[in-house]
Amino acid sequence: MDTSNKSQHEYELVGVLVHTGTADSGHHYSSTKERKPAPGDPSTERRWYQFNDSNVELFDAKDITKQCYGGPEPEQITTNLQKSVTRTFPRPYSAYMLFYERCSDASNDSTSPVAEDHASNIPSDIYIHVWDDSIGFLKDRNIFDTAYFRLLWNVLHSIGGHKIDQLTSR
Repeated sequence: MDTSNKSQHEYELVGVLVHTGTADSGHHYSSTKERKPAPGDPSTERRWYQFNDSNVELFDAKDITKQCYGGPEPEQITTNLQKSVTRTFPRPYSAYMLFYERCSDASNDSTSPVAEDHASNIPSDIYIHVWDDSIGFLKDRNIFDTAYFRLLWNVLHSIGGHKIDQLTSR
């Protein structure tokens, strides 16, 4: 880390998204580091977990290179003549997205995560546009959601038909 550049930050790898298979088909799984140590765990170390469909297992971070990156993999094969031969096979899995968490910035040697109001770093015109777009999406989602429609239907019908007519005639 170049300490002369005060705008640099220190990051920690906290997640890996892996694809196994080919460009035409395959499977995805991920390995993720805990955000905080488990409650009641005497260790202060954050553990890694591998999420593979419905299977969630502890994952040893030392295996990230071996289990998440493609490339050749040597394998010992015993032939019919009882000879041991080493052959290499391409690993069918490869990480294609890495997730990092900022640990500290250069002006603060703290190793705790940096808390910051990220909205203050966004230009106001972009912030307003994204905010309006998000609110529009939420309104549309509620309007077209059948559970929300049933709720409104039940509320309006619970106050009586003549009052509904008064509300809609305005």
